[in-house]
Amino acid sequence: MKYISLSFVTLFFVLLLSGTSCTSQTIELKGVEPSVGDPTTDFTFSCVYQNDSGLDALFVCIEIDGEMHNMSRGLGNPVNGVNYTYTTRLNSGLHYYRYIACNENGEYFNTSLTSIFVNLKNSEPALVNATVTPSSGDESTIFRFSVVYIDTDISQPRYVYLILDGTEYEMEMDSQDGNLRLYTYSTKLKAGIHLFMFKCDDGSNAENAYAQTSLYPLNVKKINHAPELYYAQVLPKTGVSGTVFNFSVMYKDEDGNSPKFVKLILDNELKDIGVQRGTDISSGVTFEFKTRLGSGTHIYKFVCDDNSDALNSSLSTDEFSMNVLSPVMRDDSTMKLALICIGLIGVAGLGLWITYGKNKKKTNLTDAVEEVDAELEEITNTAKTGKEQKIKKNISYETNNGTNAENVKDVTETEEKTEKTIEKTIEKKSGKIDDKSSISNKNKKS
Repeated sequence: MKYISLSFVTLFFVLLLSGTSCTSQTIELKGVEPSVGDPTTDFTFSCVYQNDSGLDALFVCIEIDGEMHNMSRGLGNPVNGVNYTYTTRLNSGLHYYRYIACNENGEYFNTSLTSIFVNLKNSEPALVNATVTPSSGDESTIFRFSVVYIDTDISQPRYVYLILDGTEYEMEMDSQDGNLRLYTYSTKLKAGIHLFMFKCDDGSNAENAYAQTSLYPLNVKKINHAPELYYAQVLPKTGVSGTVFNFSVMYKDEDGNSPKFVKLILDNELKDIGVQRGTDISSGVTFEFKTRLGSGTHIYKFVCDDNSDALNSSLSTDEFSMNVLSPVMRDDSTMKLALICIGLIGVAGLGLWITYGKNKKKTNLTDAVEEVDAELEEITNTAKTGKEQKIKKNISYETNNGTNAENVKDVTETEEKTEKTIEKTIEKKSGKIDDKSSISNKNKKS
């Protein structure tokens, strides 16, 4: 852009003062773009020169604050109009301008003065607190995108856009607090990964009139029917330690999604369930887990995931409790005491053999047998004393654990019968030894 020489300006004003004009030519004001800006803004002034006689313009100028500037010619012809433009930057403040033209015949024409105000240097706008609520959802979810616009210069931005998957959506101002303005946009989205960001223009037309945020992802999931767990149970419902317990639950999913897992949480320990009965997921399949448990109270529940990656893909049952008892001697007490009896008889026999060995120098077998009888009686008394203490202990245990008096009586009678059996067995053994002694003495006499 070149300034007109002083001599030309002088000539021009001579023509202007002479009052010579041509009514067959006009200059149409096209204005200035942008209409608002700061010292960093490039302002473009434009007009259209027209001459009914088809005479070209020797020049078309713009006068800004008393200074003349040549304008650049564009497309067109004098009859239909020729575009002229001039681009420049202006200092902050109020400026006046007008257009002046002169044709080939030296005839001129000028427009009236027009003003433009240039702001101080623009403060860059900012976009903060870019969010989407909720942060995840499915195809039925209404997502609310929001961002806070900040600008100390302009009361209203030219626009604030949400750019979602490359498409611009104009946002609306939701609320304002001083220079803070909240803009929002709400919509539903299809399943998949979406990318979004925000951008704005403060309307100043300055170099720093724009701002934008980073790009953010949003995962939208398919609409999913939550899985269901039915008939959570354990069989048998109670038992003694060492019993095999079968934990089972039915898994069902309306969408037919096979489970990612169905697990048992037993006493805060996660158990994988590998046994499945049934194949129709929509009707329900049963999962089982078998294990032995120690005595005491046990807490359990079932958890699952339908493998849909939806918000409602996982489920947990309520917690349940069960009691496992310690084993107590009842109807099989006779058998156990019988085994003890056999052991005592074996000990008595061993004692007989040892005693006989110690007294092998004795010639009278009857004396040795009498000594064995004495030791056998001592062993029997010791065994009886131990069994009586065991019977009392069992009766005490049963009573403390809620066993009725009838059961206690049955245990006592069983123990008494067993004692009699022990005594008869010992007497029988002693009789056989006596018989053997008699036979031995007869053989010696003969």
